[in-house]
Amino acid sequence: DIGPEQRRVHGDYKDFQRSVVSLSVMPPREDLKGKTVLFVRTSGDTRKPCYERVKELGATILCIHPEVNWAAPLVDDWILCDTDDLDKSMAAVEAYFAAHPDVHIDGVATFDDYGVVLAAKLCDTYGLVGHTLEAVSETRCKHAFREFCAKHGILTPWHALVSSQEELESLNVSNVSFPLVIKPSQGAGSQCVHLAYSKEELYSKVRTLLQVVPKTRDFCHWSAASTVFVLIEEYLDGSEVDIDMLVQGGEVKFSCVSDNFPTKDAYFLERGGLCPSQLSKSIQKELLELADTFIRKRGDSLNGCLHFEAKYTSRGAAPIEVNLRLGGAEVYTFVKNAWGVDLAEEAVRIALGQTITVAKPDAPLRQLMSTNFVPQQAGVLVEQTVDPALYTDPAFVGMTLFYPVGEVIKLPPAAFQYLGWMVGAGSDVNEVTANFERLQSYVRHTIKPLADNQLDLADASSAEAVPA
Repeated sequence: DIGPEQRRVHGDYKDFQRSVVSLSVMPPREDLKGKTVLFVRTSGDTRKPCYERVKELGATILCIHPEVNWAAPLVDDWILCDTDDLDKSMAAVEAYFAAHPDVHIDGVATFDDYGVVLAAKLCDTYGLVGHTLEAVSETRCKHAFREFCAKHGILTPWHALVSSQEELESLNVSNVSFPLVIKPSQGAGSQCVHLAYSKEELYSKVRTLLQVVPKTRDFCHWSAASTVFVLIEEYLDGSEVDIDMLVQGGEVKFSCVSDNFPTKDAYFLERGGLCPSQLSKSIQKELLELADTFIRKRGDSLNGCLHFEAKYTSRGAAPIEVNLRLGGAEVYTFVKNAWGVDLAEEAVRIALGQTITVAKPDAPLRQLMSTNFVPQQAGVLVEQTVDPALYTDPAFVGMTLFYPVGEVIKLPPAAFQYLGWMVGAGSDVNEVTANFERLQSYVRHTIKPLADNQLDLADASSAEAVPA
């Protein structure tokens, strides 16, 4: 997580919440009073509106997290432990309940990718509603996900798994078309994802990943992992989308499609997108049917919010991967502003065992566009300015900037960093595109380039100066 000391959040969350709630197609429901929800990890402070909504509805919030952080004003009590260690986490929860016999949890939820496994374990152990641990294990592991899809007739690209130099060298790719995608079999987001355009590049990048992945947060999170597995798979052509879903008892209660702008490099750094999608209704229907098929094949093992990543390829709709939690960055803002649906609230209701009914409007409330501020060079962030006119612009919806001035910024493969993201609105795609040109002009970043050896020195200095 990036704590509040390291992140600057621009835009008043209260104002943001009011503008969103006024668009809602459902009136506020204050029926969570007396309910206690255990959240697994807080995630970053861009989740603040999610927790504010849960508190607004009257729920008591417990949170298991390594330390008290930005969410302290919203959390009623903490269970502090290393959440990457499942056994220690389960013991910490058991000890908390033993010390607080009057506390009863009604549901377990998480908005954090690093909390999904523990949340499923807690639900399985205490008989609560959520994604089962088996479903999480088979979906979050990218290779297991590919195997599940292939087994159930869902379009699956060619793929292979390697864990050593020997397995890599014995891999036959003579009949496979390049480029190929390389990524850790376990991991979150686009971290350590590469594109290889030749056999030589494939070998070089896989060898590097086998060395780098054990040092990453994702590998450490899988406490039972002792071997690095790298997934190599066929690159899927076509338009990439996100399908955000609410699923209860294996039934899709809500879904919507958003477009991802094409990535511009070999590392799949996300650039932003559009909500709702501008793809044809027939293509969106096929993509939604793909996601629905996956849900049905998993049976009743999925309960909560899902962020389903897919592509519409020359062979039809194909899955990329599925995140078993609320999508990150601008997803919450996208769906709430475009469709009037609060994914966080509904996910918590599902966790509490309440049957949800989501009234999706026939047409979107407005068109949203987002951008990710992707650094163009490595160095030190020496300037970050925002024109105050941004906040009064009627097209402005929200923005988060991740780093303060003085932060060391690196490019892939050394690091996979964004400077932040912004969301704007319009009545249609033409208007929001024009609006966004204006909105982006209000924000300025300047990075002073440094040589690689200077970056390492500056990084060490920054780590001492900036609180973790």
